[in-house]
Amino acid sequence: MIEDPHLKEHLERAVAEESDNACTILITCEKPTGDGKMQVEMSFDGDTDLAAFLLNNAQSYFEEDETLSS
Repeated sequence: MIEDPHLKEHLERAVAEESDNACTILITCEKPTGDGKMQVEMSFDGDTDLAAFLLNNAQSYFEEDETLSS
């Protein structure tokens, strides 16, 4: 998995509307509770179809990464 060392800066630019991103998707989750439940939230800005396309590609990326790691 790729970790972005500049993630905080990237998020700050996206939120401050200083980027020319066609779409921004933010998914967050809290740490799991004792019974294993997690609060997950998602928000996006931009075209709905583009957001769906990006999420589908992200899912494929993680599934491929998981397959390679096994």
